Amino acid sequence: MVKTAVAAAKEAGLPANRIFSFSDTYNVADAGILDWRAFLGSEAQGSSYKFPKLSPDAAVNTVATINYSSGTTGLPKGVCVSHYNIIANVEQTICMKYALKPFNRSNHPAERWIGFLPLYHAYGQLYTILMAIKLAVPVYIMKQFVYGDFLQTIQDKKITHLQIAPPILVMLSKRPETAKYDISSVTDVLCGAAPLSKELQNTCMSRFGMQINQGWGMTEVTCGAIHVPGGVNDDTGSVGQLDPNSECKLLDDDGNEVQEGEPGEMYIRGPQVCLRYWKNEKATEESISPDKWLRTGDVAVCDNRGYFWIVDRKKVHFFL
Repeated sequence: MVKTAVAAAKEAGLPANRIFSFSDTYNVADAGILDWRAFLGSEAQGSSYKFPKLSPDAAVNTVATINYSSGTTGLPKGVCVSHYNIIANVEQTICMKYALKPFNRSNHPAERWIGFLPLYHAYGQLYTILMAIKLAVPVYIMKQFVYGDFLQTIQDKKITHLQIAPPILVMLSKRPETAKYDISSVTDVLCGAAPLSKELQNTCMSRFGMQINQGWGMTEVTCGAIHVPGGVNDDTGSVGQLDPNSECKLLDDDGNEVQEGEPGEMYIRGPQVCLRYWKNEKATEESISPDKWLRTGDVAVCDNRGYFWIVDRKKVHFFL
């Protein structure tokens, strides 16, 4: 396997000193490839390290992470997310999480989360790595997702909040193992990353006595831009309202804004919109306007309260 990886890297022009072996246990060097621990600094170096203090301009324009999009608008692309994007989206999401709750980020009841979302994915990064630390919420990390282990952890650790995608609700609703565990500690569920029918949402809410609210996002908006406000008991299948400091316009095929209740492609603008695509100027130009409107590819309708429903997906665009 290592030799295959080395050969593939050579074809891609990646030098061997940029390749490492990853596993839970130490790997003896194979074909000159070192264990990933080889690039770690010493404990003394770690203790003495100081994070650089970025100026406001540097925070806005410096890439903090490159997350790869899922490829729903063509081939997967590296999304350059800045420090400013990350901090803004953390603050936006926390604001929406407690928006209409009878408490706030400072005095909320104890929460316990389970972390099974991939940590290289925008959704997992925002909640498990960033928001949990900001809110001082304990997270129980799963090495890999196994449904029985997932249910066991909820039961044993009395997990209160879940951040999930629709396939998890399908499992909760359909798989017989669910009935073997007590998951009554869960009060709030955020579901995103893919379309969720209101029928499945309401079935699970009724059966398990948990509030399931939706949100909308994509890698290009760091993580999210629309959420059902915390404290709202939504059963309509809405993905919610715009996050603070965000704008949205719904355009028809001719680039005109649609009327209220009419479907249109979503364009989003806000401090969470990414900088650009990694080494892909053409994709950047076709997706992000000079004044920072992001073309999402999703078709939505919006009512007079500012609640959105995703109703379709635009024809796929391929960026080469």
